[in-house]
Amino acid sequence: MPFGGYKLWSLEEAPEVDWAELFTLMYYTEWLKPILDNYPPGAWFDFSSDDIIVERIDNISKAETDSYKKSFDDLIEFMKQYLPKNMQFTFTQVGSRYTHEEFEADLHEKMEVIKKSLGGMPEVSEAEKKMIDLNARPREGEDRSYAWYQNNKLTHDAYMTVSKRRPYYRTEDKLLAFTKRLPNGVAIGTTKTSIAKFWVGVGVLKKKEDDFTESVLSPDQLHGAQYECVPIDIKGLDGKNFKKLRVV
Repeated sequence: MPFGGYKLWSLEEAPEVDWAELFTLMYYTEWLKPILDNYPPGAWFDFSSDDIIVERIDNISKAETDSYKKSFDDLIEFMKQYLPKNMQFTFTQVGSRYTHEEFEADLHEKMEVIKKSLGGMPEVSEAEKKMIDLNARPREGEDRSYAWYQNNKLTHDAYMTVSKRRPYYRTEDKLLAFTKRLPNGVAIGTTKTSIAKFWVGVGVLKKKEDDFTESVLSPDQLHGAQYECVPIDIKGLDGKNFKKLRVV
């Protein structure tokens, strides 16, 4: 699964994982259970993290993405005690396949290819501006001119085509999974009731009669939700975001 590898800067949970990541790992384990029960080698679910580019396009520091990775790795370690022995999760950074110089050269080359194919800088729609504004934390004194949006989009689109990103997971021996529909991939959502990306959302419990359902809410969904925060204490879940849980 290719994913951002960070927690959205505007969420109070940032920069660490929260219940969204935990609920997602639980759901993916359940989703794979028929394979785990009937195929002894089991399943290996790898999250391919794009954190190498978010400092440049989203103004999220390496210290923050490092914090996210550590909390994600800690969560995987916590999950191991509950996983079937033939199930494993891993977190692999795109940057781990490059030296710094190799990545910069690859990215620059792809940016030039795009500019050449377009005859200049890319156009940016209002919808694309809105998406960039959601993900890119404002810097003091930053002038978000149209040219700024163009450069942000160019950098993003060039990154999507770097040589050691997509070829890592688009191979015949791997199944591409994502929260939403992708060409030649499997859309699996984040829980039984949600498709919001876990790294830009928050985990909640939805109360239904005498039961609860795990869900992941986007920032817009969270803004419009009515919830109470319930204190939580689970041994082994030591991150700052696991001391309370929103109940909708």
